[in-house]
Amino acid sequence: MFKEVPIKIVVPIIVITWILSLISALAIVSTGMMGQGPAGPQGPQGEAGPAGATGPQGPPGISTFNYSLGSGSITTSYTSLGNVAITAPTNGVVHILLTGDVYTDGNEAVIIGIANTTNSVNLGSTYVGHPFGSTSESLRLSFTTQAIVNVVAGNTYTFYINARMNIGTGPVGTGSIKISAVLYPV
Repeated sequence: MFKEVPIKIVVPIIVITWILSLISALAIVSTGMMGQGPAGPQGPQGEAGPAGATGPQGPPGISTFNYSLGSGSITTSYTSLGNVAITAPTNGVVHILLTGDVYTDGNEAVIIGIANTTNSVNLGSTYVGHPFGSTSESLRLSFTTQAIVNVVAGNTYTFYINARMNIGTGPVGTGSIKISAVLYPV
């Protein structure tokens, strides 16, 4: 019933079957189907690597400028009590703060402020004194005013502290005048 197969055919079939079994076993091992043992212990810490490259220069920080301008005398025309020139190190916004004292005999009022010219207070100002000249005693009145100005890197900006008498005939004096500027880069 069975036909006898010649040995020349049987040996190659056995070899081919054995090779296919071996390939199958390798495929199972490589896909992890046979399982994996537990992880081994943690190895020692490796050495530190070399330092990285230096990063780029960061943006400039806030710059401040402070000046004391002392005192002056105010008339009915704009009087420049001083000025400061600032060269902007970077593009930004400058916040200027002006403080000081005004001395009157009680019947005067003045406008004092910050400008980019000598005959105005176009950037920021305040009104100091008795608006109706209602007292005859000497007064020392403190004031504060401020201005915000956009600036461009490399340009120089001059800020004038100007004042004029608005009411009265004088004399009116100033003292302890200080100006501060803070540059906020943008």
